[in-house]
Parts: sequence; C-alpha cells; structure tokens
Amino acid sequence: MNGIYIGVVILGIIVLFIIIRGINRSQQQEPNQSFSASSFNATIENELSRGIDGESLIEILGLENLPSDGQKEIIEAATSVIEKRCLNRILESLNKQEKQDFIDILDEESPEVVQNFLKSKHLDPSSILREEVLRFKEETADKFS
Repeated sequence: MNGIYIGVVILGIIVLFIIIRGINRSQQQEPNQSFSASSFNATIENELSRGIDGESLIEILGLENLPSDGQKEIIEAATSVIEKRCLNRILESLNKQEKQDFIDILDEESPEVVQNFLKSKHLDPSSILREEVLRFKEETADKFS
C-alpha cells in the first residue's frame, strides 16, 4: 500500500511540474494571469515568504534571528509538505476514470493538454497552491502562538 501511495505522490509531483511549465508558457501569451512564478516550488516559496496574507512563515514561527541557511531549510521543508497537499487535492478531486485519463494525458507530456484537462475538471493549480499555503500558515500559527 505504501508503494502505491509513494508512486501516486511521485506521479503527482511530475504532473504539477508539467502543469506549472504549461502555465508559465501560457503566461507569456496571457500576461494578466495571476500565476507569475517560474516554477511551482518558487511560487510556494514566494507565498511562504510573504504571500497574499503578507506574513512570512519565518515570522509566524518567530525565527527571524535564525541564520539564512536555517530559514531556507524550513521553507524547503514546508514547500515539500505543501506540494504533497496540492497533489493530494488534485488527485482526490478526480474519480477513478478521470485519474486514468489523467495518467494517459501525462504520457503525452504536453503541458497544455494537462492544463486543459485540469481546467475541464474545474481545477486551478495556482488557486489550490495559494489556498494550501494559507492553510499551512494558519495551522502553523495556531500551533506556535
């Protein structure tokens, strides 16, 4: 069972990178799109650093005096958790047939096709990302305040 879960997580991470690459390409054509980071991880890190709520994870934890390497490690660990949460939300929103269709689409390795598929399922990876970052920050603030 753990092997299946790990496989699904790895597949999902690959999918998200394909999606983000497609979003970045479409941004060059649609400059008003709100998703402006060059990669999924960079977007998560940006949201953790300030984000839409204006508060950084480091401030929430009260670790402003921690050396920058330590701060970076904390942000990287949080990024990993948020990546998995985003992936799980996407996968949970698909039924069994849609998951299979999604896997088939991934075989094509076309970010545009993947992005169109997610749009057809009313999934917005950038919204999911921001929601998960905000939820992570809120949970962290509750635990450390």
